[in-house]
Amino acid sequence: MNTKNFFLTAVLSLCGLGVLTSCGSNEDNNSINPLSGQIAGRWVTVEYGGQAAITDEKVMFNFVSSDKCLVTMLLGDDEELGGWIKDAPFDVTINGHVVTMSGQVTETISSIYELHINSIVGNDMLCNLKMTDINNGEVSVDECSAHFARATANHSEEIIGTWEGDYCWDDVMIRSRFVFKEDGTYNFYYFNSGGWKQSADDFSFYSCHGDMIYMHWKNTGMDADCEGWDITDIGRGVMKWHALRVGENDSTYEVTTEFTKVQD
Repeated sequence: MNTKNFFLTAVLSLCGLGVLTSCGSNEDNNSINPLSGQIAGRWVTVEYGGQAAITDEKVMFNFVSSDKCLVTMLLGDDEELGGWIKDAPFDVTINGHVVTMSGQVTETISSIYELHINSIVGNDMLCNLKMTDINNGEVSVDECSAHFARATANHSEEIIGTWEGDYCWDDVMIRSRFVFKEDGTYNFYYFNSGGWKQSADDFSFYSCHGDMIYMHWKNTGMDADCEGWDITDIGRGVMKWHALRVGENDSTYEVTTEFTKVQD
């Protein structure tokens, strides 16, 4: 990303181009031309603090109205957290160029997200993000700059069906088969010398939002797990995934995989 160009765009947007209209008098301070219309739809994190967002840490905000946002994100492999939240309803308030979302993440954790928006240009939104978590009375606060991209695609119907390909799990490529169902569940198979074998899972759920697919599952006798992927291409019977992961010593690495759609 060309940070200098985005910074210039933000400054021009704030003071003169009308993308954000809160640089004038206080009379303008209760709307951003109007902001509720500009943020409508799905947005996914692209960068945190100027660094590319780890795929499993990407958050999807779906602003369905001026006062409601549906939040989807992974919560890690801690079973007490439930693995993920999917379309969790958050209340939205807009004051000037600040969008505040508040809602319940788990039974014990509530969260408040504040987007201090600097610019919305096309399908890109730059902001300062403040995240407050309240867990059994304990409060933690994190702040960073953030870059969100509008999620214009919708692959929720295209992904339905059976897909085969080499799937990377724990840095090992496995000949795999995913059967994605309309009810938000999937079956996973792996190929060995005896042919296709279905994974023994207590549950396996997925959620397809925009260009993202989130998966949450539990192998029988093991802890629950979850992961996210970017769908970089889907069509003509081929689907491609990409993810940015964290390796040893907090280094990052990229993973790609490709699937072919087969007859059920």
